[in-house]
Amino acid sequence: AGPYAAAGLPLAATHAVLLVTGLLSWQLFDRTRTGFAVGLMTAVGGTVIEMGLINFLGLYNYLAADLLGVDSWIPWVYFAGAPAVGNLARCFLAAATEKGESR
Repeated sequence: AGPYAAAGLPLAATHAVLLVTGLLSWQLFDRTRTGFAVGLMTAVGGTVIEMGLINFLGLYNYLAADLLGVDSWIPWVYFAGAPAVGNLARCFLAAATEKGESR
């Protein structure tokens, strides 16, 4: 999203590109209602945690923050990453289950 902002594209265009990217990520790598819900929770939770890290602990900052200390497009980034995290968790669970069955 940084390159879009640096290129001077309107904020709405950044939101649109990241929203579509997030939905495509979910569509390609997950497609479950649970995965969609996890994506939404990750988007909200990740953004709220970042707000705390910025506003209460002052650990870092965004250059163009427009939503309580964070860039308003950051939830879309979290949503787009959720399918990867969900699939990684499924792999770990499958490996742990397989290991437990081989004992």
